[in-house]
Amino acid sequence: MALGDRIKELRTMRELTQEQVAESCNVSISTVSRWESNRSTPIRKHRVLLAATLQIDENSFFVTPDVMLPENVIVEEVVQAMKRMSLDQQRLLLYMAHGIMEFTGNDSDST
Repeated sequence: MALGDRIKELRTMRELTQEQVAESCNVSISTVSRWESNRSTPIRKHRVLLAATLQIDENSFFVTPDVMLPENVIVEEVVQAMKRMSLDQQRLLLYMAHGIMEFTGNDSDST
């Protein structure tokens, strides 16, 4: 299930219209439609508002195992997490990531 499908599923479970969601998130109805049709992905600010509107924790958008996180969401979350880390924590995280990539055979430097 893609993120947009999950948003639509949660919206319909709450019996909300796209218009109600759009108003609550300070976006247009067409923006909500693009989210639900997987033509765009809500930025973090909108995911926070959307989660509040749908009465869920923001992470609930991604709780189903078949929901792939969009690349821009992953990048945004990693950047925000790293901004809160010390330089030593950032280095440790990168060291661990390189180790995981080597362990799983996904290290692009080894090709």
